[in-house]
Amino acid sequence: MHDCIRREVSERLTALNVPLLYLPSLTTEAPPKSTPHLAIHCTPLSLLPTKKSIIVIMNKTFEDLGIWAYRVLSKHGGIDAGSSVSFFKDVRRRAEIRARKKAVASGRNVKEQPVTPDEIEAEAPGLLILNPGQLLYSYKEGQSMTPMSWDARPRKSAVHPAPKIHSVHNFVPDNRTAMEHTEFVFKHIIGKPEIVSPDAELYLIGVAGDGSEDVIKFLADRVDPSLSDVSFNAVAINAREKVQNDSQTQHRRSADKKAIRDRVAAIALTAPLPINHVIGAPVPLDKANSGILELLAARARAWSPSEFKIDTALENPTSDLMEKLDNAAAQDSEDARQAVFDELDQVAVDEAGLFLCPRVSAGPEKHDECVVPAAYESILDWFEEVKEKGGAGLGSVTGGKNYKNEMLEVSEEVVQAKKDRRVLPDMVKWGPEEDGGSSSLGAGLSNLD
Repeated sequence: MHDCIRREVSERLTALNVPLLYLPSLTTEAPPKSTPHLAIHCTPLSLLPTKKSIIVIMNKTFEDLGIWAYRVLSKHGGIDAGSSVSFFKDVRRRAEIRARKKAVASGRNVKEQPVTPDEIEAEAPGLLILNPGQLLYSYKEGQSMTPMSWDARPRKSAVHPAPKIHSVHNFVPDNRTAMEHTEFVFKHIIGKPEIVSPDAELYLIGVAGDGSEDVIKFLADRVDPSLSDVSFNAVAINAREKVQNDSQTQHRRSADKKAIRDRVAAIALTAPLPINHVIGAPVPLDKANSGILELLAARARAWSPSEFKIDTALENPTSDLMEKLDNAAAQDSEDARQAVFDELDQVAVDEAGLFLCPRVSAGPEKHDECVVPAAYESILDWFEEVKEKGGAGLGSVTGGKNYKNEMLEVSEEVVQAKKDRRVLPDMVKWGPEEDGGSSSLGAGLSNLD
């Protein structure tokens, strides 16, 4: 059944002009079975250079491509609601509204002359949905798959083990881990000026705890390059090899630092972990990671499960520190920054979690993968607000002024809930832990699955 669902989701996304793109070859035709590959959904490469904004989605690390939650898809929500189809349809709907407004402003009667698909496409952002879940490659099946799909393949009997995983040959080159996959897409698609305009602004979405964590870690490696040598050397480039801290790598990170800072307009995090859980160990919150903290404070918003209705502002224990951090950055004062970091570290201990960006409720969803189906309209509303207020400031109609978070007003109801329970129910990690490794295969390559 899941195979049929995956095919249907892919067909619907392709009908919305977000077809499959195969990695690492960057082709629209599936490579032969003998060549390991995996797919993402992406606006056609011929159209990406024309896009002024790009929405990039990092899904959970064990979900199928384009699927938010099977528990929504196979029950009350249906295929559209449980997958990215509903999200992309809403993106197209908003693009059509903008195209109609532009046509009316030019004096055109849109009832007699409706907007065309090309006009709608011209108003739509570029769309990429990454595939960090299907990183295992089966030669017999000729496709990439999630660990769950791998284990669900037919066996000789009920007591036979699942097919073994070769630590090299059952992975797609340059896409062996979620972080490596993300880096490949940014390097070979988003980072190529002939494919994506250098002036295109980036709107990032981290789906659930691990998707949000991957977004933060990826950005931290670019805006705070020293972090990768301390905290993330197991995930930043290759989960099986230590990152080599050579001059070429440092040069790349230095060049990426300004590029990422300049291009990221907004970061939507759904059901994220507290930031100190992501980058707090083994290094403390200090000047080594000031870049990612300042970027999140200025450009990120979190949607957290809670008992309150969607878009209700949730109390953020670091809200009063965000202005101090911003002022310290403006002063370029190391002493002022360190004073804020010391205070942040204490908040992380006292409040059992540190959220540096404004947070709103995603409703009472118990499962983190259900947050996007419930809150995607709110996320797109915020993206439009960010764009109207200047975005990343690249070619902005506001004269280069970029977006910066403003503190949200928290209701007395939320404040009282915190007093009654000490912490809100969204300050926990939802969902299972990510599997940290894979087994190896001792047999010859002729027996590869």
